[in-house]
Amino acid sequence: MGGPMNHACEESRSSRIRRFFIALRHLVGQAFGSPTALNTWLAERFTTTHKTIFALEISAVVGVGFAMMEIGEHFIAGICWLVLAFLWVLKIFQGEMEKGHRGLAIFERAIHLVVALVVSSFLIIVTAIHRGTDPWSNLMMLGVKTPAHRHTLSHEERALFEKPLQGVQKPPMHIQVACPASDEQTCVYATQFQAFFSEAGWDVDGTVQRVTLVRAMQGVVLVEHGGTEESQTTKWKWNVGGYTAMSPTFENVYQAFSNIGVEPESSANFSIPENQITVYFGPERENESQPTDLTSSVVNIRRLRKSGLLPAPGQLPTPEMIEKSREQSK
Repeated sequence: MGGPMNHACEESRSSRIRRFFIALRHLVGQAFGSPTALNTWLAERFTTTHKTIFALEISAVVGVGFAMMEIGEHFIAGICWLVLAFLWVLKIFQGEMEKGHRGLAIFERAIHLVVALVVSSFLIIVTAIHRGTDPWSNLMMLGVKTPAHRHTLSHEERALFEKPLQGVQKPPMHIQVACPASDEQTCVYATQFQAFFSEAGWDVDGTVQRVTLVRAMQGVVLVEHGGTEESQTTKWKWNVGGYTAMSPTFENVYQAFSNIGVEPESSANFSIPENQITVYFGPERENESQPTDLTSSVVNIRRLRKSGLLPAPGQLPTPEMIEKSREQSK
């Protein structure tokens, strides 16, 4: 009983394998046969040879590939190089590489196959190098906003800027707007923010302070009192600075700028009076919305608040938070 059943199972398995290879051969035949049939029709239609049609196809694919690279469509260029490899391999196995030959020897076909793959791979690598840090396709940039350059804020932007500044300040802070002494354009841009802070009810200095920094900074920098005169002047070191606590007031100022697509940086200086935030406008960054170290700090603080390890702005940590924080640090 067992013998015939096993024999039947083996026949069924071999039958399935045979059907699989028949189907695979059919698919391969369709893949290679369809382009060949098309080339035959084109050759007859324009009274030319398969070799001419093949040369035109290769020229068109290569031309389109390099054109796509130049306009930033590197993904399409990569597809062109894959099509090039397919056409090349197709020609190899059709045995029409040389006039008068019905087919190439196995060794010759292998050499041509290797050359086709190497050339196509080389072109893909060249495309990737040419792309650099650009997106593979311009279509990927459709949902990305182009970085806005400095300008006079619109009514809607002013509302977005002032929204985080409204309400109680903890603690109350004086705002001093500052800019480079020799950069009139930046100072003009900075001046408008005096009115925005004032409209939101903040204590704002009536003058825009023009300063010359020991270490130049670009973009918008929120500066508070911190550090010592010695560490920032006579005994300055590149990796030594002043640290300040991030108060709710300071975080609100950060959020005001973030709302209009400007990510500020933070700094500390011994000469800044306590209870004052100096909003320094340096030369414009290439992309003002690019995240800064301050951005990372705010994101991390808000993540810890969400997980219950830090209290809400202006509140003291509860005993449960302290215990949870101790458990996390173990």
